[in-house]
Amino acid sequence: MLQYPEGTQVFRPRDPARNPHGVLGTRLDASARNRIVSLRAPDGRTTSAHPHGLVHFDPALRPTAQQIADSCAELVDALGEETTDCSICRRVPTFWNTAARCADGKRLMSEIGKLHHYRDNVLPWLSGLPVDPARLKWGQHVVVRTVDGERPGIVSPIDDEGVWHDAGNDGLILLRHRDGTSPTRYRAHLVFYSP
Repeated sequence: MLQYPEGTQVFRPRDPARNPHGVLGTRLDASARNRIVSLRAPDGRTTSAHPHGLVHFDPALRPTAQQIADSCAELVDALGEETTDCSICRRVPTFWNTAARCADGKRLMSEIGKLHHYRDNVLPWLSGLPVDPARLKWGQHVVVRTVDGERPGIVSPIDDEGVWHDAGNDGLILLRHRDGTSPTRYRAHLVFYSP
């Protein structure tokens, strides 16, 4: 999943202009844990990105939620087999622990994490709809759209007074901002996913 064949056109979801980048190929990084996609930028420079940070221009090539769920299930099964077969991974005290796994186990964990990021952030962002408060996670990055423009924020369950606030409670979502201002509650229809 999240495959980008050579020659296809992709864009970075955080690029507001959605500039097309041509895929040159895919390789592993120095840790042999993460796939890196080599790209040709519109200005001719060569650049790179992680697969979960790219979107196909052609909607027919984009993975669906069901394809991602199926791929996650396959990766979890593969990780289970790796845990059974590998003497290093067999010593891992919990299934999701990555620190003690071998390179193959770490690569599988990394792929699962990237699929979850794409599923939870990029796919909903592509829909253009406001967030579903029930799907938000503590620490998830979102964007607030108001008449003043867009403002990035992070979902928080606790305000500065220590009061707990579940996302969507009273139709509001509590967000923290990077500029150091106090957490603010926003109407859910103003909060959108951030890729």
